[in-house]
Amino acid sequence: MTSSAWVLALTGLAGLLLVRVTWLAVGATSASRHVQRLEQTLASLAETTHDWIWSTDRTGRLTSSNAGSYALLGYPPDDLIGMEAYQLIDAAHRAEWRERVGDLGRLGKGWSDVTLHMRHRSGMLVDMECSATPIRGRDGRVAGFQGTARPLPADRALASSRARQRDRIERVLTEQSIRIAFQPIVSLSTGAMVGVEALARFDQEPYQPPDIWLREAAEVGLDVSLELQALKAALDNIAILPVGLYVSINASPRTIADPAFLDLLLSHETPLTRLVLEITEHESIPDYRPLTNALGYARSLGLRLAVDDAGSGYASFRHILTLRPDYIKLDRDLTAGIDTDAARRALASAVVMFALELDAVVTAEGVETAGELDTLCSLSVDAAQGYYLARPSTDANEWARWAGRRLRLVGREPLALSGFA
Repeated sequence: MTSSAWVLALTGLAGLLLVRVTWLAVGATSASRHVQRLEQTLASLAETTHDWIWSTDRTGRLTSSNAGSYALLGYPPDDLIGMEAYQLIDAAHRAEWRERVGDLGRLGKGWSDVTLHMRHRSGMLVDMECSATPIRGRDGRVAGFQGTARPLPADRALASSRARQRDRIERVLTEQSIRIAFQPIVSLSTGAMVGVEALARFDQEPYQPPDIWLREAAEVGLDVSLELQALKAALDNIAILPVGLYVSINASPRTIADPAFLDLLLSHETPLTRLVLEITEHESIPDYRPLTNALGYARSLGLRLAVDDAGSGYASFRHILTLRPDYIKLDRDLTAGIDTDAARRALASAVVMFALELDAVVTAEGVETAGELDTLCSLSVDAAQGYYLARPSTDANEWARWAGRRLRLVGREPLALSGFA
């Protein structure tokens, strides 16, 4: 049989293009000329494909790889030789696949068109469709595997990504594992700590910011459930805080309009007079009626309202005009570098004047330098929060120590943080 015939036979039987066949026969000192010719033929064919073609020894360490490894996973072939193949699989699935391949090795079987979640060298998750067949030694036992991997088609990749997202979110909801951090909010006229903002924290892999968790939850229809669980976690921790502090909680219009939102607020022991609800929505709201209907009764019982991210776009100002909030929060994009940017100062000053007309409190977010704080004081901004004043804390003992804390100010110059930092 010619080399070409060998290639056709292997392709037809396994559905694989192999970069080369690794000769792992026990006691063999060199491959036969026939196998060498076969390796050369397959390697030549592999150069024309974008698939990643590989082989491993019996321990799962890679013994060969074509250039597809760089195109798909960011690893040059030479960097992979000797690496354990399981290192390329997403950590959440490694144990499962180590066990599965061990079983396949004992049974002498391969696999075909199986979806694997693999990690690109950059850390990005890549969905791959993989097939493999065993390599056998002269004793007939499995001595390794050889196979190919290719990116999933776009529609299947999206479905796979959504399935992973749903699984992660459902795991958080089932385990009720959201932790709460509180970040102090300081009055810039007195230096006193007047409130805190409740922030959700997620410890599950992959480690990513809360806004990414919430965005992914929205993509799979679990955003309301996730926000409600975060809200309940915040409410359950309020009793640990000093009594005089208000608590700012976050919710999207979609969650606020859900009947479960108002049910949770009304059934909890926390009085609504202690809560400030921040509406987290950066896009235009086409119909405010469901939102205002849901909020009307709660506001009549003392719930105060804040519009987040003022200065970040037209939508936030429309929210302010329509909802007439009690608090307006200046976005970090506006406060960052406000001490050196006249345009930022002018816009912040305009928001302060506008808030006077509404009898609303202006709070600056993301204050990170003394210069920013000094400028915000000079513009008569009412309050501020940010790393310069205090980082968010998940420590209940620290929350209890916040009673009576004060930022000492002389004129507009901050002298000390009095325990906030």
